[in-house]
Amino acid sequence: MMNRLKTIFLLTFLECLTALAQQTIQLQGSWELATGDSAVYKDFVMLPGVVESNDKVWLKRGVYVPQDWKRQRVSLFLECPQAGMSVFVNGTLVERVTLMDAPLQFDVSDVIIAGQRNAIEICADQRLDRQNGMLGRMELRAQSRDLYIRQLHFRPYPFDGIIHMDLTIEGSDLRYDNPFAEVLVQREGQDTATIYRAFFMLSGHHAVVDMPMGKEVSLWDEFHPTLYRIAITVGEDYYETTVGMRELSMDGNLLMINRRPLFLRGVVLDGASCTTNQQLSDEQAWRDVLQRYKQGGFNLVRFRSSCPPDAAFSVADRLGIYLQPGAASTIQAQRIIDAYGHHPSFLLMAVEDSVEEASERLEKLKEYDPSRIFCSPSSEGWIWDDGSPFNVKDLQSDYKKEIEHVLQAGDHTGFQVSASDWEKSNIPEREWKESCSPVVLMARFPKSDYTTADTLTVPLDAVNAYYGELHAARVAYFICNDSLKVLASGQLSVGDLPFGKNTDIGTVSFPLDSIPDSGKYSLYVTVSGIASNHWDFWVRREESPASGGPSL
Repeated sequence: MMNRLKTIFLLTFLECLTALAQQTIQLQGSWELATGDSAVYKDFVMLPGVVESNDKVWLKRGVYVPQDWKRQRVSLFLECPQAGMSVFVNGTLVERVTLMDAPLQFDVSDVIIAGQRNAIEICADQRLDRQNGMLGRMELRAQSRDLYIRQLHFRPYPFDGIIHMDLTIEGSDLRYDNPFAEVLVQREGQDTATIYRAFFMLSGHHAVVDMPMGKEVSLWDEFHPTLYRIAITVGEDYYETTVGMRELSMDGNLLMINRRPLFLRGVVLDGASCTTNQQLSDEQAWRDVLQRYKQGGFNLVRFRSSCPPDAAFSVADRLGIYLQPGAASTIQAQRIIDAYGHHPSFLLMAVEDSVEEASERLEKLKEYDPSRIFCSPSSEGWIWDDGSPFNVKDLQSDYKKEIEHVLQAGDHTGFQVSASDWEKSNIPEREWKESCSPVVLMARFPKSDYTTADTLTVPLDAVNAYYGELHAARVAYFICNDSLKVLASGQLSVGDLPFGKNTDIGTVSFPLDSIPDSGKYSLYVTVSGIASNHWDFWVRREESPASGGPSL
């Protein structure tokens, strides 16, 4: 009964936090639009969205701010501006910024007038590619001016059963000298899950605390995207989000997740084709995009030189798919980490520095989140933040052949393909997933052309990139003609398929003298309905000289 009461308490508490979280005013919708050096508004535009212009772009919107925001700290949040900008509120310049494609927050407490309508005006600088505008969330936010949470970083330590929290608070009220923080955590999606609650005294404006999570922590990865909801209150302010308990590390050149090797199957999105789409600002739109890649066997989506909005990370957290945003500078990367670093799906980040600048910049970034894995391009490929090679291979055309080559090689940790090239290839999903899946079967054909005087002898092996061993795996093969008629079949083995690469699963041996006609044939191999793959080979039928027939 007590557990039930605790659960009801936490659910009620989180519902209250959700209500408090509605201390925002959404700014999406219709904005006045002008172009040129002066703001002469004659048109309208729907934001979030992109405005194409060879000149400066002016955006303006009126918004009523309620009277009870009078003593609040009010900030303007713009998640993904598409150009450098100047921000005005009620005609007063708030700030000029040159940073773009990263979350920005402006303190507008001194210029916002509560209880009346306010004018928010943005002048976006001209961009070479003509892409101005705003993407992602756009909102005014209200917090207690006396005491508020300025910044909060999470770092999970799942094998120690704790969440490390780095908390920065600010405020002007001396009543809150040495305040305390209350933290509540519960596994998401389970009303009867254990509630973890703790109080921490805060000294000054900064605190580093460890939140105990119990002995049995549910890990987060692509196969088990388990999330915990965490709520933090300090004074009258709060912060609420979800976190995933997962550990990233390096073992030599191998990327490890939860202390097992991680093999990356990545698809690369260009910013112009994805993040600038004004429809991709809500979770349902991102679910459609990311679910498609998940179904295609990918476990990583990389954004080349751009970062998706929070909606994309939230969806990826629940789908179990890793994201790799890109950043053009250290400052941009720092803002991205501050905004999205708590998402377990945020796996990697590419900082587009030169090789000479990479080491210094990456050291600075690790001050913000040492557990994050950063990489930077070099002339020979990718390197980790410690300078070691990043052997994720870019694939171009013959995907099946190249992927299987990467899988069989011991020095590669994954592959990535261009999303546009992959979509243009029109490879059927079932065929594509034969080599782009957690379990991939491979055949080591010594050659592709045979005669009926040969015996087909093909060693088989497998890659198991699931989270553990597959038990009682049954391996079978089929040899078919071009019309999929089965000419031969058999079972090769039954046993456990361990985690890792290059596991021997048997050898197909079949004399080809029974092949009726010259032509293309296929070898199909399956493992217990979990995975399948096939390979084509060609057979020429040789007639016996004694028969008087032709010799091919």
